[in-house]
Amino acid sequence: DEADCKDDKVSALEPETLAATCAGTDYKCGDGLCIPVSWTCDDQDDCHAGDDEDPKLCGKERECDQYTCGNGACIPHRWVCDGGVDCQDGSDEDACGQERNGTDSCKYEQGQFPCGDGSKCLLGDHVCDKISQCEDGSDEGSFCTQKPDCS
Repeated sequence: DEADCKDDKVSALEPETLAATCAGTDYKCGDGLCIPVSWTCDDQDDCHAGDDEDPKLCGKERECDQYTCGNGACIPHRWVCDGGVDCQDGSDEDACGQERNGTDSCKYEQGQFPCGDGSKCLLGDHVCDKISQCEDGSDEGSFCTQKPDCS
């Protein structure tokens, strides 16, 4: 009777059992699946997670012109210090307590910059970064493009 029969269904293999090693001409996906190297960077996801089309692998990664998280993710600068963690590592909210509203507590000796309108005290990294954090734009003033006169 059927109770004594083995289940003829093919069970799904765990990713670790798909392949321990790949042939030298194959690409090993993150889940262990081996695919021909020629299948990588062909605009078709052949690995289960699509890692054969990863922008870093394929040389298509753009340089981040906004904020780069500690793990390399790129997020809009307006998400930095907005009170919500947007980077997986939380780096977009790490130094926020060091920047203050108002300039009375600006620590010049530590490289902090007071906005000209008195609205904020910024970390030096946020001055001349082509993104205005001061409401009056003073952190992106003409001094950012001036060459020093060393004569």
